[in-house]
Amino acid sequence: MNSPMLATVVLVVILLVSGGGAFGWAWWGAGHSKHEVANRAQVLGALAAGLLTGAAVALGVVLLQQWQTNSSADALWRASVETAANIPGFSPGDHSLGGIDLSGKQLEDANLSSADLRQVELRDTDLARAVLTGADLRGVKMYSANFDNTVLTGADFSHALLMGAQFVGADFRNIKSFAGAQADAFTCWPPGFLESPLAKGIIPKSHGSYPASPGQEFPHCLPYER
Repeated sequence: MNSPMLATVVLVVILLVSGGGAFGWAWWGAGHSKHEVANRAQVLGALAAGLLTGAAVALGVVLLQQWQTNSSADALWRASVETAANIPGFSPGDHSLGGIDLSGKQLEDANLSSADLRQVELRDTDLARAVLTGADLRGVKMYSANFDNTVLTGADFSHALLMGAQFVGADFRNIKSFAGAQADAFTCWPPGFLESPLAKGIIPKSHGSYPASPGQEFPHCLPYER
């Protein structure tokens, strides 16, 4: 917390304590029979109202300052990510990935565990050896993305666009679903995957002169044609 914001917080505390004390005295004096005490209570009540109003305004200023600080930091972070081409070990931390474009980036060994990637572009993204445990990839466009040796335990690929995506050596244990996901002849799967129940929900797509196909299994995969 910077110095101006800390000073504002201290002011809020002082106003709240002062206003609360004045309000307490006013409440006690309001029921007193002596005219002088009652008048004093009215003055204290007005003072308490002013102090509490000031505290509310100051608190609003603190919250606005904090929001502006967080927004600026998030905007700077998003800009740095979108302009970088190579971010090994990438992790979003507490930042939202909504609407960010990670296409064509080298994100080897990234940590995207439990990440919500539904509004993220992953075209040609290199996610080799990344960890996407429990990630939400529903409907994500990931044409020719590289998931070689990626941990995908518990991830959800429902309705994802997987044309040309590479999954050689990927960890598919306990994946939630590939239902409605689209793949073509250039999508490369681990050996034996196309015989698994998970593969049954994949929609085969055609590619150029190649007929509709759910993809090939390594080592018989086709080199991707753009």
